[in-house]
Amino acid sequence: MTGALAVVVRSGSILMIRRGTEPFSGYWCPPGGVQESGESLEETAIRETKEETGLEVDVVKELGRVVGPLTGHYHHMFLCRPSGGSLEPSLPEATEARWAPYKELPNLSIPPFIREFLDKLDLRHLEKIDRGSRS
Repeated sequence: MTGALAVVVRSGSILMIRRGTEPFSGYWCPPGGVQESGESLEETAIRETKEETGLEVDVVKELGRVVGPLTGHYHHMFLCRPSGGSLEPSLPEATEARWAPYKELPNLSIPPFIREFLDKLDLRHLEKIDRGSRS
């Protein structure tokens, strides 16, 4: 059960959802979920972001992977850019969806394994990579 998460950055903010289901119900996370049969990990990140937030995204590049502490399975993290749709959480998976300013991330309840990964990223630098890839 491999999964994918979308790290969507824009104007000093990252797209986050408040999970409405277990595991980690009530915690803030980037959108994502489990890979379906016949689907690439990139397609998983795109589909899950649309399902959970209403936003369409394009994958820019893979950032790495984390191991889910409950399952022991890998979750691949992808830098994505918004490309359409409108922000609206999809119940029951996401009770809220919003653009969280980078400076607010320390105040959000984020699962430790995801926080550790995000803390290692230079999100402002990722925005520059994303803008540079649009040419």
